[in-house]
Amino acid sequence: MCRIAAIISEDKPNLPARIAQMTQAMQHGGPDDTGHYVDDELPVALGHKRLSIIDLSSGGHQPYFSNDGQLVLSFNGEIYNYLELKKELREAGYSFRSDSDTEVLIYAYAEWGTDCLSKLEGMFAFVLIDKRKRKVIAARDHAGIKPLYYGKKGGDLYFSSEIRGISAIDQGWPQNTQWPVWFLSFGFIPEPHTTLQNVWHLPKQHYLLYDLDTRQYEIRCYEKFIFTSDIQSYDEAVSAVRETVTQAVKKHLIADVPTGVFLSGGIDSSILTIAAQQMVPEQLKTLSIYFEDEAYSEKYYQDLVIRKTNVAHRSYKVGRGEFVESLPDIYKAMDQPSTDGINSYFITRYAREEGLKVVLSGLGADELFGGYPSFKRTGNTSMAARLHLLSHVLPFGQLKYPQRKGAYYRKNRWYNDYLVNRGLFIPRDVAAMLNISQKEVNEVLASLPPLQDSGKVEQRNRTSQLESELYMQSQLLRDSDVYSMWHSLELRVPFLDKKIMQLVHRMDPVVKFNGSIPKQLLIDAFKNELPEEIWKRPKQGFTFPLETWFRTIPAFENPRYIPVRWQKEFSKKRINYSRVWGIFLLKTLGDRFPAGETDCSKSPDRLFMYLAAFSRTGGIEKVNRALLKAFEDAQPGQTDAYSVYDNFADQRYFPRSMFNGYNGNKARFMWNMLTKPVPWKHIVVGHINLALAARILKWRKKDISFTIMAHGIEAWPKVGGFKKWLLQNAAIIAVSEYTRKQISANNNIDLSAITVRHNCLDPFFSIPPIGKRPDYLLKRYGISPGEKIILTVTRLSDQEKYKGYDKTIEALSNIGIKENIRYLLCGNADTAEKSRIEELILSCNLSDRVIMPGFIADDELEDHYRLADAFVMPSKGEGFGIVFIEAAACGTPVIAGNSDGSAEAVLQGNGGYLVNADDVRQLQETIEKVLGSVLDREELGRQVQKAFSFNKYKNNILSHFSETNPPIHGD
Repeated sequence: MCRIAAIISEDKPNLPARIAQMTQAMQHGGPDDTGHYVDDELPVALGHKRLSIIDLSSGGHQPYFSNDGQLVLSFNGEIYNYLELKKELREAGYSFRSDSDTEVLIYAYAEWGTDCLSKLEGMFAFVLIDKRKRKVIAARDHAGIKPLYYGKKGGDLYFSSEIRGISAIDQGWPQNTQWPVWFLSFGFIPEPHTTLQNVWHLPKQHYLLYDLDTRQYEIRCYEKFIFTSDIQSYDEAVSAVRETVTQAVKKHLIADVPTGVFLSGGIDSSILTIAAQQMVPEQLKTLSIYFEDEAYSEKYYQDLVIRKTNVAHRSYKVGRGEFVESLPDIYKAMDQPSTDGINSYFITRYAREEGLKVVLSGLGADELFGGYPSFKRTGNTSMAARLHLLSHVLPFGQLKYPQRKGAYYRKNRWYNDYLVNRGLFIPRDVAAMLNISQKEVNEVLASLPPLQDSGKVEQRNRTSQLESELYMQSQLLRDSDVYSMWHSLELRVPFLDKKIMQLVHRMDPVVKFNGSIPKQLLIDAFKNELPEEIWKRPKQGFTFPLETWFRTIPAFENPRYIPVRWQKEFSKKRINYSRVWGIFLLKTLGDRFPAGETDCSKSPDRLFMYLAAFSRTGGIEKVNRALLKAFEDAQPGQTDAYSVYDNFADQRYFPRSMFNGYNGNKARFMWNMLTKPVPWKHIVVGHINLALAARILKWRKKDISFTIMAHGIEAWPKVGGFKKWLLQNAAIIAVSEYTRKQISANNNIDLSAITVRHNCLDPFFSIPPIGKRPDYLLKRYGISPGEKIILTVTRLSDQEKYKGYDKTIEALSNIGIKENIRYLLCGNADTAEKSRIEELILSCNLSDRVIMPGFIADDELEDHYRLADAFVMPSKGEGFGIVFIEAAACGTPVIAGNSDGSAEAVLQGNGGYLVNADDVRQLQETIEKVLGSVLDREELGRQVQKAFSFNKYKNNILSHFSETNPPIHGD
């Protein structure tokens, strides 16, 4: 059991540092050894953190190399049939230098290629470099026991055992904006989704094959479990289950370190304990948890098994104090949000304290053999119909949460039955919490990929599918892996052995789910060994007295974390603790754990109200993000944020607990300005179009003061009404001297009332390696390495014809070497403008020279800057122009107009070239000059990065607010 990482990237000089960062972030999962490998020729790096289980010697060090050095492997997990495979490979002529299963795996691939995957019995995730074939293979086991994430950003591909491994090398990795919908609906994020944009789980039973020559990859299935009715005899099934489970336990005990069993007192752990004790020569170690509250204690049943097996058992008492004290570490360990798994945190911690490195768990038996109440409810259409009816005719306030779940049936989803059984919040409540419409929630939920053959499966098998593929796969297994590895412990799950899963899929459901007792088949297979009280008892999950304990957490009384409505629902016992825990995680995940914070009487002194920062892309939005982060970095928890258009805040910039988003609902935004308390002393207005909201706040609180952010054309014209009032009664921060002068001249504002604070690079702007063009973009656009490239990135709007890209096309048509130049004109275009520009391109005979790829995603923006020989945008209407400093920070020479705020972005020509935006000839000559010059792009990048760094901006912008609040000039 280990933690693995891999990177495929053209940025070879930085690969050693980046792979080290990824692996170090997962140190807890592999404290025994560390290994890194960066290939000399191929753009690949592997990382490994080892938890030694089999062959504790240095012979198991990874990344592991084949004898000829052509195969390199980073492997997480265990191959339980490695000895059988080793024998087969020896007969095929392979020799071995270690006793590790890692070496067997690398030669299994050498012999059988990817066909080896179907031969493996175990739990695994690995990344392998095949240098001879110039391929990279990443694979995940048959049951998805071991996690493997893969993420794409620009031309790079990353693999990691945990999301934190990917976050460690790029803190600016964008959030997946849909994750809150998934999480609030399920209580976890169902595979393949994660909290990060373009980062997914590699599906179980699949491998990813990456071609290092074409830079393309595909994901292929190597194994499927299909439900059949091959086994129809109950006696045959009983015998087969007993034999297969026994053999699975035997295989799962293979280890060179202390091994134990989690003994809860239930059927599954009791079977494992009884079977394991018969197979080990020494006294088997088992452990369990108990509580002061007898209602949650299973000690009586645990003692029955202990007396029968004479195992060396240790029980650990968990009390409220320890639980509260451990919450920050539970929170830190989580990696991805989940409302479950707290029990796994404690039992795995105690196992490690007991000196164990491997522990067997009964996870999986309920899903395969019908242990959950959901199996009894299968096919109960009358209950579903009643729930559906109740959801329409009764007020929600009169229903406890289980009855509200009939709302799930309002939409036809393949997993509605699962949500009725286990869902967290219904779409109506999810929409309300996220300030989005139910339609948006349902659109996200409708996108979950369906199960294979999900419509053709018998109802009880279908329930088994839902419990396995959703609850077990995305919550139980993930939580168990995260928390066990947090404590450097390998958790094994014998009931998910491949042969057991193959067996249960071959059984007729009448045989498999026989009788009225849950897991009757499994019980009958081990009835002679199981104490009768064990299998006759009602099922009880592995639970804590969390319902009681969560009521005593101070932070849960703070409405910033748990809104008052849900606090009331919890106090009236209309919702359980998992829903409150889910809301808390939504508000805080990614931030520090707010232990002990109950004082909500003191509100922040500052409100920043703005249009958008996270829901749209543009210069003003980037300024708003930088402001949010600057406020929070300087004074954590001292600024509230209200957004007209955002519905969600990216926690990297600003805490969600301090954020209110209105998702474009302007009426609701204004209503809250009229009715909500006004505790703030100072309001930062992010856009002049919010002048009415500012005036309302002033009417309601006379001693409030304002600062207005002035960007560009929105603030330049002469204004009247509320906008005029705001300019006259607020301190003004202009993004450029040009904007400052325009406001002063057009609105008769004294220049001394306007402060200039130049914009900055995004705090998470990633500076790529300067000088080397991204091959994947050259291939995408069909550009040869010898061609020159000029680039513009902007919005192409019929209403904004001042950007100068039409002049750039005209200039390009006059350049003598134009056949060796490509022009990438990037950005969304409205229909009228696109038509105008296409006609211009045609008239200039440049159809094969100008490429209009449309919108460029943030994860590829820096690579596009790096691709270009020059960034050209001779605009006449820029307040500043963040794209100029982004391009120059990447070492790309910039050509901008000299009549607006662009000049300040290019340091008055010291960080670029300035031209008369109307002089096509001058623009042509400047383009020719830049393309014909040899420039020190690295020096340019350093100069601009220093001049427009976020830290410099933060200090400058905060200096304004550190002074006494600006005077109020009038009412």
